[in-house]
Amino acid sequence: MNIDGLKILLSLLLLVGVMLSDPGGLPLEPDVKGGELPDLPARELLSSNNPMIREAVKLKMVEGGDAKELLPLLSSDDTDIASHTAEILGLMGAREAMIPLMLASQSPDERLRASAVLALGYMDDSTAVERLKKTLSDSSVVVRRNSAISLGRLGYKGVFDELFKAMADGDYSVRYSAEKAICEIDDTLYADILAERLEGATPPRQYHIISALGGLSDMSTVELLLALTESPDYHVRGFAFEALSHHPGDFRVANAMKKGLSDTSPFVRTKAADALAKLKMEKPL
Repeated sequence: MNIDGLKILLSLLLLVGVMLSDPGGLPLEPDVKGGELPDLPARELLSSNNPMIREAVKLKMVEGGDAKELLPLLSSDDTDIASHTAEILGLMGAREAMIPLMLASQSPDERLRASAVLALGYMDDSTAVERLKKTLSDSSVVVRRNSAISLGRLGYKGVFDELFKAMADGDYSVRYSAEKAICEIDDTLYADILAERLEGATPPRQYHIISALGGLSDMSTVELLLALTESPDYHVRGFAFEALSHHPGDFRVANAMKKGLSDTSPFVRTKAADALAKLKMEKPL
């Protein structure tokens, strides 16, 4: 979650929190009504059972905390404290936290490793990239997924080999995160990858790839999608029209959709009509 999202979540939580108390024994003191935190050490606040207090202290630390004071908490025996601290240090982009976070990414605790690799995604450093390449092979699905997310966020092009391998991971969330990371780094390359995978794909994977092509900005995907509207498979034609609805401004797209309105397949005609309506170029017939 980024800082803006954290702010929105905090506002909502504090609004509701006026009427609640901490089931773990840490009461919401009167000044929390004004958005203030109880005057307690960060360790106690981060271990609170009250999510409103935890999110509030995270935001406060991200915006004005001292990374040096937080670093000892990363080694806490309490997994909650250590994991929340890793998240905060990442959002802070605290350079002094680089080595501690890399060490945390090797922790025997899965949750801490997952938080640490996600935090490393905010560190614009080649050392973090090298560590994340290795954690892409972690035994934990969550760690592998977070590693792919972080590599996509960092945007280094030297990670494609590792991400390509992750695209064959046994877990869907890891495969999806790896594909998304490649797209974030270079959507032109991602378009080539999808086009290549489309050739050997079978339904329903084939249809998912066509939908993914529609979401890319690379104009070469328009050429491919237009060609797919002539496919002998009516499902492919229909999903190609749906994907083309993301590419307004190209007269060939509108012309192809108008032609699709006369397709022999009701499925294709419906997809073409819906796509035209989305483009706001012509009302569906």
